[in-house]
Amino acid sequence: FIPPPHLPEMSFASEKDLGVAFPFTGRKRSTTVYGLALLHGMNEMLGVSTRVGSKEWRWGYMPHVVRTVEALANSEEKALVAACRFCVDHVYSSMRFVKHDGTEVGLKEAMEAPKDPTRTFGTQVVEGEIDGLGSWRDVSVQYEGQAWSKDALEKLVSAWATAGRIDRSAVESVKFFNSLDKIDLKNTYFLLLGATSEMGPLDFLLELGANVLAVARPDSKNKKKWERLRKMAKGSRGKLICPTLNGNPGADLLTQTPEIAAWVTSVVPANSQLVVCNYAYMDGGDFVRVTAAMDAITRQVAAKHHTNKLTLATVDTPSHAHVVPNVCKSFSEQYFQSVPTYQRFLNKIGVLKPNCFKTTRNGLLADGLVAMQGPNYALAKLIQRSRSILAHSSGIKVSSTIGPPTATDSVLHAPGVGDALKQMYRFKPFAYYRVHTVKPLLFMLLINDLLNPASKANPNNGEILSFLTENAWDGGVWSGAFLHRSVGKIAFAHHVVEKYATHAAVVAVLVGLVAMRTMIWR
Repeated sequence: FIPPPHLPEMSFASEKDLGVAFPFTGRKRSTTVYGLALLHGMNEMLGVSTRVGSKEWRWGYMPHVVRTVEALANSEEKALVAACRFCVDHVYSSMRFVKHDGTEVGLKEAMEAPKDPTRTFGTQVVEGEIDGLGSWRDVSVQYEGQAWSKDALEKLVSAWATAGRIDRSAVESVKFFNSLDKIDLKNTYFLLLGATSEMGPLDFLLELGANVLAVARPDSKNKKKWERLRKMAKGSRGKLICPTLNGNPGADLLTQTPEIAAWVTSVVPANSQLVVCNYAYMDGGDFVRVTAAMDAITRQVAAKHHTNKLTLATVDTPSHAHVVPNVCKSFSEQYFQSVPTYQRFLNKIGVLKPNCFKTTRNGLLADGLVAMQGPNYALAKLIQRSRSILAHSSGIKVSSTIGPPTATDSVLHAPGVGDALKQMYRFKPFAYYRVHTVKPLLFMLLINDLLNPASKANPNNGEILSFLTENAWDGGVWSGAFLHRSVGKIAFAHHVVEKYATHAAVVAVLVGLVAMRTMIWR
């Protein structure tokens, strides 16, 4: 499964490969071969065999990802951390970097080589014009047409926890957030990799006085974002800090990775509080590429910053294999007992698969993977989680929160996904949410991780993997009666029936009338 070494004299780079790129296998950059090699390497570290061929990979990858995560969950801390270290080190040493002149080197070499002074970033700073500290009252959660905050929000999140949609620890985190009369972030730097992400906390951070290093692509002909960001910053209490090249704000995570890392370390004081947020998303294999880029930047920045002044932050997905709270199994069994008759029938004929859990050394393992998301998505999330575990075990604070199924543009633009999501309420306790519900609550959970000394984001506050499930907002994926990936097709079928029911009824009436007329004339 290990791809052959890259041959420098062979140059097949195209414009779409610029920046962080997969290594060549022959004359092709194969995401399949790369994914197999990474899983195989981790499995070898953990003493687990890898049995999968490349032809099975696109739609058959899920059991093999589960096998790797299960092996991690069954390992002692030392072996678990070693496998996570292998994962991120393998990505750093094996991914390639295609320069603008077409020459290609390893990602590690590109990150550690002297930087081209002609491509060095300048800095633009936009100061907020509002004085004073931010207050918790500036953040509320919009849900079902209402704004929820303070006691009402605590009750709402508690109701979700009672239904099995969010971990009970989130209620305590919301209580902690509400207990903060004022939030002072003016001495904290936040590096937002993917600053304009739909779910990102840019606007909240600025409002609460933070220093935000915003990394997002420069403006294009169709997308003009930087003027909007400048206006947002001016109307806030915070400070927007952005990289510039030739006077133009913005930086490309894929193609300017080394320069971004150098810029961050030159701007952020070494003794300041720094939160590195990995929020960028791209489709398909590009998600692995941008994840590798963010991890390379994180590695460089962390190496030059004090460990006790550094926090890593990311949002994970429930649609993966995870060690989950034990209560999820109890919820799943309860919901299975009360499923509608047609769902029970679909279960008996093998269409709807029951949710399954495995007991491991480090907790209960659940499989939330969905075939439609693809192996590259699963691989990218595994890389991010490996970095989180490795950082947390080395004494770095890590905020890694499970975010629920959310109707973002990146989710809804996939054919059929949005239609299926709207029907998932039929499979209790599954729920999907709007951005204006998820974004502010995820921000509250981030603040809890940053400021609450009892948070498991702090190293040594719990078991090795406990920080990954604290505040987990799975939206019912782990607590439902049925395996997440077996529900999607049935949910989409519900959509089709609803959409075409009227048409089908009209056609049936017309057919009936024609049949009756034919009988009369006979």
